Amino acid sequence: MIRLGNHNRVKHMICLFGALVMILALLACSRTADEPVAPTGIPTQEITQAATPTATPTVTQSPEAEMPYKGDGSKYVYFTTNERDREWEEDIVYFADHFLNPDYGHPKLIERGCEICYLKDSVKGYDDWENKYESLYDSELRDEFIKRINVLLLSISEKSESELRLGCAEAAAIIDDGHTSVWVFSEKDKVSFYPLKVTPIYTDGVLEAYINAAPEGMEDLLLCRLDAINGVSFTEIIDRASRIISHENVTHLQNNMVSAYYSVSMADIVFCNEILHYLGVLDETGTARFSLTDVTGAAREVELLCHRQDEMPDLIEYQAQARTDESIGTDIIFSNEEESVWSRLLDNERVLYIRLNECSSDADKKIEEAIWAAQKTVAVQKVILDFRSNSGGSNTTETRIAKALDSFDMSVGKYVLIDMGSYSASVGITTYLRHYCKDALLVGTPAGMPSNGCFSAEVLDIPNKHIYVQKAVRRCFYYWPEKDDPVLMPDITVYQTLEDYKNGVDSVLKYLIDDKNE
Repeated sequence: MIRLGNHNRVKHMICLFGALVMILALLACSRTADEPVAPTGIPTQEITQAATPTATPTVTQSPEAEMPYKGDGSKYVYFTTNERDREWEEDIVYFADHFLNPDYGHPKLIERGCEICYLKDSVKGYDDWENKYESLYDSELRDEFIKRINVLLLSISEKSESELRLGCAEAAAIIDDGHTSVWVFSEKDKVSFYPLKVTPIYTDGVLEAYINAAPEGMEDLLLCRLDAINGVSFTEIIDRASRIISHENVTHLQNNMVSAYYSVSMADIVFCNEILHYLGVLDETGTARFSLTDVTGAAREVELLCHRQDEMPDLIEYQAQARTDESIGTDIIFSNEEESVWSRLLDNERVLYIRLNECSSDADKKIEEAIWAAQKTVAVQKVILDFRSNSGGSNTTETRIAKALDSFDMSVGKYVLIDMGSYSASVGITTYLRHYCKDALLVGTPAGMPSNGCFSAEVLDIPNKHIYVQKAVRRCFYYWPEKDDPVLMPDITVYQTLEDYKNGVDSVLKYLIDDKNE
């Protein structure tokens, strides 16, 4: 009896112990609301991802925690545990908070008034515009931005450093504002590139890329047309890149693809290994197969390995096959990159050429000085203001520039040059000049910014990973009546031709200085 009683007590104690274990297990699974937990319910990202997307994070929590970042100013609860993931989580939240701040967030994401400057349709004077306050808020855009922030947060542990940077770039790119963007890589990031550079050439209005720099020993690649990388066409690569490059029209996007991308100055974005991999063009091997068309029209392929930015081999640049008149040479535009504004007399002093590398705050003064000097010493027949590849700067100098141009009589031809690299203030000023200087003509190619506004911008340094982000703030400018046009078009369209490029000839200057076009 004693043994039987002890046996029953033991069985009873075992049952109690088992129940206690079950209770503790249930308590462990139901943490308090204050504890960091892994969120669940990942939103579906509508935009097409790379060909081999990263795995979807596993989730285990209730539906009310599907989106850890609310974007409404409420306290955010961090859920990552290791140092690397926590740093990224903090940076992404910091990034989002600045874009959604009710006082200084992006004008399209915050419901508040923006100072908008409208140029009137009827010209009464150099300052014929009016200021208004309007809201540019887009609630659906805000919801999509918050959704993408949550997609990033919920996939931190599965994504690489470059994937997270590019994910931030995707979130900024949906705003369709070239003044709002993520500087994806800096020189210290040791990004890898393929050792080629290209120059854009339009054929029948279609953008093509021709190799103008290649590694030593591969000079036979110079002037080959780039058709595809790993079977993905050049056109398709640009289309995919629209997801991550902040832009406002097609020419702005194309310019970013085939010119230096922010602080990465050693190679073009189209040859960046990390970006091409993110876009699904490359696999894990790091080898790329370039499909080309050579100068004879024959197709060829070449495989290249990528190199870290600080280990890039020396590149041999294409040199023009024939000398040409300096007045129409392709070297003029790059002959004095140290000065923001400079001038030179061309074509036996018949043409005053003024080059604006940037729209500096003293650009109007320098243009005035160049015009006055030319009027005193020579009989100038044409004046050219070159804003090509000018990414902007100060937009407060247009009135004095217009007055200086108007100091020439009507017998002097006045031409303002724009191209796909003309952006921001350079587009605002050139449009202003066309509107107020009635005898001034815009010449070149469609500009890299639409005619529907530009925003002032500020730069953020995100604390942990030191990602630089440019974000538009309050002001918006409409310097033209045609504010709904998708792109600023020149009055006279002149594209750089491949044949002229081979001979070192600037097709636009050739058109303007050629007496046949007077």
